Amino acid sequence: MVGTAEHARVRDSIIAFCNGFQLETRVDTGVGIRRIGGIVSGARSLNILARLKGSQQGKAVYVVAHYDTQPNTPGAGDDGAAVVAMMECIRALKADGKTLRNDVVFLFTDAEELGLLGATALTTNAATDSVKQNMGIVLNFDGTAVRGANMLIGSSAGNRELIGHYLQVPHPLGTSLSAAIKRIAPGDVDFTVFNNAGIPGLSMVTAEGRSHYHSLVDRYEWYDLRTLQQTGDNMLSLVRSFGNDDPAKLQGPQITYFNLFGKNMVVYPASWNGPILLVANLLFIFSLFAFVRRERAGERNVWLEWTGGILRYLVVLLIAGVLSFSLILAIRYAYPQNSNFYGAEAYNAWLYYIALFSVGAAVFGLVYASGRGKLTLPSLMMGFHTVVLALVNVLYFYVPEAIYFLLFPLIFSMLAQIIPWTRYSDGQPGWVEAVFQFFGAMPACLLLPILLYFSYAGTFGLSTMTAYTGIYGLLLLGFMLPLWRAADNLLPGWLASIALMSIFTCLVMAHISSRFTGRHPLRSSLYYRFDADEKKAVWISDFPLTNRWNKIYLGPLATPKSNDPTTYYPGQPAEGQLTNPALPIDYPLPEVVVLKDSVIGSRRHLQLAAFSGRAAPSLRLIFDPKSIPEDLRLNGRPVPADLSRMIFFAGLGTDSLKIECRLPYGKTLQIQVIDCSVGLPPEAETVIRPDDIIPAAGYNDNTTQIIRRYQF
Repeated sequence: MVGTAEHARVRDSIIAFCNGFQLETRVDTGVGIRRIGGIVSGARSLNILARLKGSQQGKAVYVVAHYDTQPNTPGAGDDGAAVVAMMECIRALKADGKTLRNDVVFLFTDAEELGLLGATALTTNAATDSVKQNMGIVLNFDGTAVRGANMLIGSSAGNRELIGHYLQVPHPLGTSLSAAIKRIAPGDVDFTVFNNAGIPGLSMVTAEGRSHYHSLVDRYEWYDLRTLQQTGDNMLSLVRSFGNDDPAKLQGPQITYFNLFGKNMVVYPASWNGPILLVANLLFIFSLFAFVRRERAGERNVWLEWTGGILRYLVVLLIAGVLSFSLILAIRYAYPQNSNFYGAEAYNAWLYYIALFSVGAAVFGLVYASGRGKLTLPSLMMGFHTVVLALVNVLYFYVPEAIYFLLFPLIFSMLAQIIPWTRYSDGQPGWVEAVFQFFGAMPACLLLPILLYFSYAGTFGLSTMTAYTGIYGLLLLGFMLPLWRAADNLLPGWLASIALMSIFTCLVMAHISSRFTGRHPLRSSLYYRFDADEKKAVWISDFPLTNRWNKIYLGPLATPKSNDPTTYYPGQPAEGQLTNPALPIDYPLPEVVVLKDSVIGSRRHLQLAAFSGRAAPSLRLIFDPKSIPEDLRLNGRPVPADLSRMIFFAGLGTDSLKIECRLPYGKTLQIQVIDCSVGLPPEAETVIRPDDIIPAAGYNDNTTQIIRRYQF
């Protein structure tokens, strides 16, 4: 964590490594401040910049990974593996002996976990304008997992040339859909900051196995070396490719890209999607005429058949959605300790994903089988095509470069259906038409499974987003409806039977593997807080459930306590915390001293200095709601105007935090200061935490906090 001795040792090791390979290495010290949710987060960041000189002057290629971690994790996957890959990339480039055209700067950012503050400091401080102006392209590598493929999840606008370089890596994997989603909901990676600053680039991540994220089991012993190799291979390839290209030529039109047949990627201009969508709409109109002609020839009510097909698929979506959400809620209720994880993540989450997909398959098989004889296959397909086409048209207005995943399967599916509709009025196509229907389903079989993988890798365990897994599966099954119907004619109920058996098997296997072990430990909440003004101490748990270890401290009479935003770090469970009295321990206290107090006009100007008496790595400042200051500055950096009552600042060590602000004349400033160190107090920790229990993620658990109040 930023501000700890371990963090400093990592920084020194990186610097020594870079100096050992004769790179121009320096440390940029700055202050990054951002508003994140309900708090203002700040940090003194020490970014490491190691420059490998190129043969020509100009903008440089920046390879970026962060070297900080959250408090209770070694950070092998997030983001130690990328840091190691950067170091190996340096070694490989130096061993190669070939000088690249451009400078390559290996940027090891600080304070990423606190809100991208190292990257923010580089892009917002006037003193680092030269760094920002020197950035020709940013290649950001991050991770939230200990295994899985290294995936491209984001790119800057006008990405044709960027993706052209990415296609040359040994292990390309990415979709413009995930990049479009990241554009709408950027997420917390350093690439977001650089992209917002107008610097072109690519963002790569590893995300499979997120149950290890921000925990003590995010260790190098359990990191999949195949993932590390893949990350390093792609990184080195990108550095060599961009290192020999002119950064000024990287802008271009937006493109659509996606994987097909493993490593092969399809790339074409995103501007083509509009005309292709127009073709799809025209093809739908033609198929509608063919459908009407066929249904009238069979003396059936066209509109009842069409609307019946639409409603049948919508009913399947509705039932599958309700059952998927219900299953998630039931699992979370049955295994409440999983709620201690991000998004109720579980070590055996893959079993739940299969179960959720099987829920959709079971509903699909049962609902469509129940209507056998009532609606014809053309009616069902026409209804399905109508729903999907409407969805594609809506998506085009939001993510025009990403509609490929439904657009091409829809076109091929419609073409495969039009042939029998136009040639066979009785709906009995021959084997040639059956072959067309088979190949009509192939684009969906090629494009949609990769999205299921991205959904699995990119979503936390049993969060509500996971319920959409079954719905994604229904898109695939919808395109395969003719094939299912043919198989169901031979073996009625086969899909529903297999899906129900899959649900049962997965849930049984998940239950058997639900026990926590040293390899798959339980996340437990416990931290110590001492109120220096009241001379009282308490044990606190942010989770309402105890376990065999923390209940030793919380006791059977632990008191539920509602969240108090003036005292508790935001983002904790709404149901409140458990508290129990603890042994008060005499620690050096946090201090706030007045440096200057003056009045100019109708405003009072205050300069304060806050510091931890025990050199804790972080401070929290909490203002009374009646005396929130104006024009607040921390270590000379302005704080966002929509100031929150709470400020979290890290990386001070023995230094002080300089606070400058204004208040209306005659008004007092009431402030609480909390210093926070990693680890429970040894004097009060009577029972060592067992191997199968680890601290929860975040900046509260497994900490010692001292609170003090001031009024100026």
